[in-house]
Amino acid sequence: DEAKLQLNGRIQHLAGGQYLEIQEVQPEDSGHYSCVVTNMAGSTSLFFMVEILLPPVIKPSSSIVSVAVGQDAVLPCEVEGDSSAAVMWRKDGFPLPKNNNKYTLLSEGSLQIRGTQPN
Repeated sequence: DEAKLQLNGRIQHLAGGQYLEIQEVQPEDSGHYSCVVTNMAGSTSLFFMVEILLPPVIKPSSSIVSVAVGQDAVLPCEVEGDSSAAVMWRKDGFPLPKNNNKYTLLSEGSLQIRGTQPN
């Protein structure tokens, strides 16, 4: 928007206003920024889009899933916020096989295991 940026301890001009520095960025710092330069002959602007990236957060859920032998199980792993976060499941520290009908990665990140069997 056309609002003038309020400088504070985290946001300051450097090199006589040629640079804008935002320290300790916060999600609310994301948005459209513009640099407007004016003199007696006119003005010009340069526009920037600032996007703040946040680490993924897993929605808390129970870590114990009990099912009867042969039934399907769903292990919940819902990611909050960034929908582009990559979810990878492991069993005993090793990645699950990709072309195995036993395991299905559900759209929200949870894992479905078909026909569970004891170890």
